[in-house]
Amino acid sequence: MAVSYFVCYRGKSDDPAAFVRYYRDSHLPLVRKFPGVISVVLHVGADADAPFLLMLQLVFASRHDLDTALASPERMRAKADMQNFPPFHGETWRQISEIEDSGAPR
Repeated sequence: MAVSYFVCYRGKSDDPAAFVRYYRDSHLPLVRKFPGVISVVLHVGADADAPFLLMLQLVFASRHDLDTALASPERMRAKADMQNFPPFHGETWRQISEIEDSGAPR
């Protein structure tokens, strides 16, 4: 069964545009190198009062593929890069979700 791995940044940044720009331009290229990742989707809060500054969704074909990626050297490099993020004040949430296909919209 396919799974998603969500990383959600709940809170604010001193400079939200700089945070998102760094994440998009510098951090995501590292994340895209995770072994087995099928899809990388960046969700950026569209409203100034949105609780999440951004959310990252990674999709893997299986839980095994996700677990392999989370233990990989590529993930360790991405994790180390978090020290370079522009200031962020809040919490970082992570969640693994099984993907259930509900079919095409009617």
